[in-house]
Amino acid sequence: ILMVSHDVNLAAMYADQLFLMKEGRIVAGGTPETTLILETVSALYGCPMLVDTNPCTRTPRISPLPMAFEKDRRP
Repeated sequence: ILMVSHDVNLAAMYADQLFLMKEGRIVAGGTPETTLILETVSALYGCPMLVDTNPCTRTPRISPLPMAFEKDRRP
């Protein structure tokens, strides 16, 4: 089954393989665990992101972070 979704977290829960696209081009692909990593999703969305684990499904989960929060987390 091929599924197209703008909800990356939903896709991570159900897909065996993900392909992330930007401006019509694939920028990353693989399993949700190898694709949804901090460096990749932050570059893709162009903003600070949080990558953690969904406590119910144990799949990767991404969330955008407010800029102020990101600054507070820097050493």
